[in-house]
Amino acid sequence: MKTYNTNSNRIHRYSFWAFIAIFFLSLSSSFGQERHEMFILKNRADVLDNAKPHDFFKIPELESKDGRLELDLFINEQVFNFNGDKVKLRAYTYKSGDKSSTKIGPWGPTLRIQRNDRLSITIHNNLPLGEERNYLGSMAAKISARMDDGGKVDARLKKVLVNATDSLITEANLIGATIDVIEKAKRWVINGKLACQCPLGEEGTCKKIDIEYPVEYAWNFGTEEYALRIYESLAHDGENHDHNIPHGFNNTNLHTHGFHVSPNQDDIFRNVKPSFSSYYTYDLVDHTAGTMWYHPHVHGSTGLQVASGMSGAIIIEDSKEVKEKYPNLAAASDSAHERIMIFNQINYDIITGELNDFNVLNRVSEPKGTTVNGVVIPKMEIAPGEVQRWGLIHSGYASSLGLEFPKEAKVWQIAVDGILFSEPQELETVHMAPGNRTDLLIQFPKDMSPGEFKVVTTTYNSVCEYFHQDDECKRNKAIDPDAEEIVHIIVKGDPVKMNVPSSLPGPGVGHDDIKDSEIVNMENPRRTSFDLVVAATDKDTTKYMINNQAFESYLIPDTLIEGTAEVWIVRTSNNIPHPYHIHINPFQVTEIGGREVNPPMWKDVVMASENQSLKIRSRYQKYIGDFVIHCHILSHEDQGMMQRVRIIPKKKKN
Repeated sequence: MKTYNTNSNRIHRYSFWAFIAIFFLSLSSSFGQERHEMFILKNRADVLDNAKPHDFFKIPELESKDGRLELDLFINEQVFNFNGDKVKLRAYTYKSGDKSSTKIGPWGPTLRIQRNDRLSITIHNNLPLGEERNYLGSMAAKISARMDDGGKVDARLKKVLVNATDSLITEANLIGATIDVIEKAKRWVINGKLACQCPLGEEGTCKKIDIEYPVEYAWNFGTEEYALRIYESLAHDGENHDHNIPHGFNNTNLHTHGFHVSPNQDDIFRNVKPSFSSYYTYDLVDHTAGTMWYHPHVHGSTGLQVASGMSGAIIIEDSKEVKEKYPNLAAASDSAHERIMIFNQINYDIITGELNDFNVLNRVSEPKGTTVNGVVIPKMEIAPGEVQRWGLIHSGYASSLGLEFPKEAKVWQIAVDGILFSEPQELETVHMAPGNRTDLLIQFPKDMSPGEFKVVTTTYNSVCEYFHQDDECKRNKAIDPDAEEIVHIIVKGDPVKMNVPSSLPGPGVGHDDIKDSEIVNMENPRRTSFDLVVAATDKDTTKYMINNQAFESYLIPDTLIEGTAEVWIVRTSNNIPHPYHIHINPFQVTEIGGREVNPPMWKDVVMASENQSLKIRSRYQKYIGDFVIHCHILSHEDQGMMQRVRIIPKKKKN
């Protein structure tokens, strides 16, 4: 009897992803050294095993005209070929003026706008209105004949169900279970029992919970066969189930990551359900030029949708005056030399070829790997002497990323999180937490002979974001054999005479250093602690919290005053690093692990590592309203590691 067992039919295997899934599925109350490495990739970026370099793909771009860019973003289930696998994922398509999607992949269009433009986006949620349920596994289509008999689940069928669902259904769940035939050869419901969660020592005080396992006859893209899919209904949670249990997998909205605009415009509290649309308008006012991005941000489904590839770049262009004043920067930023790269961590079940739900998102060995613009190991061509500007966007939903460049190349960092430096900083490795962006200039010598080189993954180290000269932030003398290639560079063509700028425009309007004299809470800093707690029950339950409080929309622990600046201390109370992200207002990192960051670095995502608190300063200007702080491991945010924040107007003097 053929079944599709999600352990025995693996196509790709990744040791890192096995660890991360085990963490989510069976987290114990003991956090050893190995736990904190779950989201630190070391020398792996989940690139597909034995993958070959592919041609670089430039994502289609839309540009503003006369101060405006208007577009429709459609969220659909799209079927496309992903590195040889036929998959169906949630994805963006678009229409803007006479331009529309001609290619579909795990990315959205790149949007190019100016510093004072109006960006208008209407999102249309064309995803199906589905039930709240988790996909558990698949059985061969011929099992439908036995399912059509209805009645009790016999011993033989029990074994098939347990095997097909990789023990997500147990024999105990199926004691006395019966089958309801909803539609012969198409739909059934298995009525089982779920063991209740009782506090230790009180196991006899509660009863088993009725649970439904819907079964459907469906096409599996991964195996290219019809099969019976088995689900776990979440209906037993009731209408008032914990909103920090991931849910609403086909609900969506839009967040512009990096925009300093009104929270009323970047409204992540909207919930756009299937068949509905929503209109967003963003009015930029002397905005910092730089690399931003957009993605969905509905609590409960953010990680799942970003892991499906629902993200895109927003480039706010340098002004005409900046281009004239900094011609070398302008030359490297020209379309002939600029490369925008979105690093995604695409995830789907290898049997169904879909990212069905949060259960699949965290299942062992499911993710397919890190891509760049939807391509595995893109081939980047560069001429000797050419200076290219690379805009890197880490839109991965969970894992941090370190990149090591070939020793033949010189690399300068010129911006982080869309905010330019005052001068280029030469480095050898780049380190990004999920949500980070970094802009680089890269150049090979003018007298360089043609050749091929690798950008490989390296151990992520948060210190290296600020202290490039530390020994651990230097290139290894020899590439670690376990390091994965993530970008393939081909040096070819006639030599080009280009120069790296000696200075840069700097952070821009409103981003001068935050001085001590501005700080209103110097003696009493605000504090953010990422807390991950395992409850002591007969079935371990992990709580994801900020300051010991899981997300509740009605709670606003921090109220800030427009026109002021404050200092914050950010830390993690467990052995897992967490990337801190706050919407609307970027901040300056001034201290990490007791070391002064000089000059302070403007960012909107910063990694809080274990036993290493950090200090940041933030200035609240122009805008009032509500927004959020959260962990940018998006599966943590979806489970409650988020907090609402409010900026209120400054009181007027009589």
